[in-house]
Formats: sequence, structure tokens, C-alpha cells
Amino acid sequence: MLAIFYNICGYRTGVARQVLLAFLLRHGHRYSGQSYWSAAHKNWIADIKIPHRAQQIAL
Repeated sequence: MLAIFYNICGYRTGVARQVLLAFLLRHGHRYSGQSYWSAAHKNWIADIKIPHRAQQIAL
């Protein structure tokens, strides 16, 4: 997922991760686990459903 975001936006991986987390926080999604970018965190991101179709596509 980050690789696609990186290719579309031309961001470096670290910046792409920051932009993705900011997007999720703006929409009320806060990860309660211990570490970001672990397998559990990536699964959490994959399971998020956002009601607006365009935003879900962006995610």
C-alpha cells in the first residue's frame, strides 16, 4: 500500500507514512497498538472502512 502511495505522490517512504497517518487521524482513526508499521498496524490499516468512496479509494 505504501509503495503505491509513494509512486502516485512521489513522496519518500517516511513522508508517505506521515501523510497516511495524518489522513487517518483527521478521520478519527487512532491506532491503539504499541508500534507503528508492524504487521498488526498494517492489518489495522487494511481493515479500516471509510464511508466516502473517494476517501476509501485514497486509503
